[in-house]
Amino acid sequence: DKTEKSDTAVVSVNGKDCTEKENPGFTINKMVQLKGGNTWAENVTAKAGDTIRYRIQFKSTGDGVLKNVVIRDVLPAGISYVKGSTVLYNAANQTGKKLDDGIVTEAGVNIGDYEKNAEATIYFFATVNTPADECQTSVIRNIAKGKYNNDDKTEKSDEADVTIDAVSCGDTPVIPKTGATTVISGVFGAASIATAAGYYIISRKKLN
Repeated sequence: DKTEKSDTAVVSVNGKDCTEKENPGFTINKMVQLKGGNTWAENVTAKAGDTIRYRIQFKSTGDGVLKNVVIRDVLPAGISYVKGSTVLYNAANQTGKKLDDGIVTEAGVNIGDYEKNAEATIYFFATVNTPADECQTSVIRNIAKGKYNNDDKTEKSDEADVTIDAVSCGDTPVIPKTGATTVISGVFGAASIATAAGYYIISRKKLN
């Protein structure tokens, strides 16, 4: 056995080295805030017509290079994307790069290749629509998804919620009218009282 020697051979499938010992991976984090806010959360409370801002953070955590990273966002009913609002920040675009509106499509947006510990952040705006039932508090969940190497098996996701508070839909209280009708009714009421008093005085004089 002391004379034993060895050598290796590499088998590539679709350009991937099947003998590699790398363990590629990533994290994805989704947060939301009201437009103009300065804190991020997994859930915000909003009302119909409000504009909200979403943030998707991506970080490569494995030992290898992640090729063709694709990020997409699944917008639920009740949330409308603001066109032209997607911006990407990463090492190559530290001041931000405007992206097309593919973030909310099935194909998503390709944000390039990422080595270990490399990061990217995507921002975009959306508006809150009027819920189907305004009398019920509703929670709208938004999901961000990421994958690499054109492989759906690598896909990971994270979500953020928007809570829309219900409006008061009980019986509407009757509010007393204070307009012209009330004034006129008061005038006629006073006149009736005065007339009755006059008749009473006249009748008393006749009796005396």
